[in-house]
Amino acid sequence: DAPAGLAPLLQQMLVKEKDARLASMRQAAAELEAIRAGTWQPGALFYASPSEPARPALPIPATPFVGREAELHHICQSLTEQPDCRVLTIVGPGGSGKTRLALAVADQVQARFADGAYFVPLTALTAPEEIPLTIAEAVSIRLSGSDVPFQQLLRTLASRQMLLVLDNFEHLLKGVPLLVDLLQAAPGIKIL
Repeated sequence: DAPAGLAPLLQQMLVKEKDARLASMRQAAAELEAIRAGTWQPGALFYASPSEPARPALPIPATPFVGREAELHHICQSLTEQPDCRVLTIVGPGGSGKTRLALAVADQVQARFADGAYFVPLTALTAPEEIPLTIAEAVSIRLSGSDVPFQQLLRTLASRQMLLVLDNFEHLLKGVPLLVDLLQAAPGIKIL
């Protein structure tokens, strides 16, 4: 009497190979919700239900953005008016407001990207190999099956136009080749 989709979901969650499982409990919860709502479809790539489009994932700041208008304007202009500006890095000491500035930029420019802007928190990651799954989770892309997760991500993002805000990338600099591959495969992606 189990609803369609429950058995395949459970099987996928119990696969021995880590890369073949769902990337997070958030994705499992979204699959369960789709099963409950009757919108689950085998092999679906996105977790958003057809009646509810995926929304750009930017955290809501607790306080208003104050100051740094010149930097805000310059970064927004670089990302939206300079086609060759694919990666823009904000640098500074810890606690100087880099993340807050990046979120203010993303909020202002997200409408200029057809697929929006997404916040990708990297603080908890310990290895660059975790970056693709974290991006997929932030963008609500389901990676599953026997294919290499990063290749699935590249194929899915190839036609997208979006801004990815990679927060705290500095401790994962060995992951730069992954970002180079992403930018080459997806010409509509920009990274802040």
